[in-house]
Amino acid sequence: MDLYVDAANGTDTAGQGTSWATAYATPSFALQDLWNSHGRDTTTDPTQSDTINCMGVFTPSTAYSATLSPLPSLSRRVYFLARGKFAVDDGLRTEINAADGIWSGSTQDRIHWFGFYFTWNNSATTQKAFVMDRDCAIMNCIIDGRDAAGIQTPFQLFYNCLLYGNQIIRGYHSITGTIGFRFQNNYFRPTDDKYVQIGGYRGGEVSGNVIIWNCPTTNPTGRQIYAAAGVPVFGNTLLNLGNRNTSQGIYLASESWICYDNYMQGFANAIVNSTYRWFIQNNIAYDCTTLINAGNRQPVTPDITELSSALYADPLNGDWTITNPEAVSRLPKPWGGIQRQGAVQQIAPQVNGYNPFGGQ
Repeated sequence: MDLYVDAANGTDTAGQGTSWATAYATPSFALQDLWNSHGRDTTTDPTQSDTINCMGVFTPSTAYSATLSPLPSLSRRVYFLARGKFAVDDGLRTEINAADGIWSGSTQDRIHWFGFYFTWNNSATTQKAFVMDRDCAIMNCIIDGRDAAGIQTPFQLFYNCLLYGNQIIRGYHSITGTIGFRFQNNYFRPTDDKYVQIGGYRGGEVSGNVIIWNCPTTNPTGRQIYAAAGVPVFGNTLLNLGNRNTSQGIYLASESWICYDNYMQGFANAIVNSTYRWFIQNNIAYDCTTLINAGNRQPVTPDITELSSALYADPLNGDWTITNPEAVSRLPKPWGGIQRQGAVQQIAPQVNGYNPFGGQ
C-alpha cells in the first residue's frame, strides 16, 4: 500500500496517511502506523511491499525510529520515497536535516530509502547517522555530513545492507557493514584531512565507486578500501590528492577472493595484500610509491600495471575523460576496467560540487 508524509501540512494521526490530504507529519510515525493501524504485519507475501511517500523539509531533533510490534516479516519491504521539497514531484529532493542522527532502527529489517538529501549536526565521535538492520538500503541519495565534524562511523549496517548510487560527502571517518554489506556505484568525497575507510565483510561487495580523498597527516595509515573475509573489490576509482604518507588504496585482509579492474592514484601503497592468497589481477595505478606488496597471492598476471600519466583529464574540475593514450591503446584487452572506468562520469559530479543528480 501507499502512505504519505508531508512535513509542512501533515499530522501524525493514527489510521490516516492514505493520501496527501490526510498525510502524516513524520516518516517514523508513518512506519509505525503502517503496522499498528493498517495491519501490514499480517501478510508474508514476498511479492508485496509498501511505499511511504515523503515531501518537504524534515528537521527531527532526535533520530527517527519505530517500535514495531509485531516486527515486520523479513519477506516484506518498506520503501521511503522522496517526492519533492516544496511541492509534490517538483524535481527537488525531499530533505531530512537532523539535529542528531537520522534513523535508528536496529530491529527494523528491509527498510529502503530512495532519493533523499540527508544532513545531520551531531558532532559526537560516537554518533551514527544511520543504524539499520538486515536487508536495508540507501539508494540515489545525497548524504552530507557537513555539520558533523566529529562523526566517526556514520553507518551501522548489519546483514546484507546496500549503499548504492549515493553521493556521500563531507565529515566522514569510515563506512562499514557486517556480513553481506554492499557498497556500489557511490561517489564518496569526505572532508579534507578526515581519516577514511570503506569496509566490507564476508559475502559483500565494494565495486564501481569513485572515492576522492586528501590523506591527513594525523592518520597517515588511512586507507580507502578495507576488504575482509573474501569481499570482491572491483571497478573502483581511488584518488588521493593530499598527503601521501603511508596511505593505502586497497587493503586486502583475511580469506582469499578477488581484486580486479581498480584504479589507484597518489598513494604510498596502491594495494596491500595480507598473507592470504587473494586473486589480484588487471588493476592499474599512477603516482603510487609502491604498487603492491609481496604478500601471498595467486600467481596471475598482470596483477597491477603502472601508468606513465594520470588516467583522467581533470577530475577536480569535473572532467573524467580518459585521456591517457597508454590506457586507451594498450590496456583495453588485458584490463577489463576501461569500460567500467568510462562509466565514472555517470557517478561522479561534473563540476567540483556536491550534486550530480540535480535538484539541490
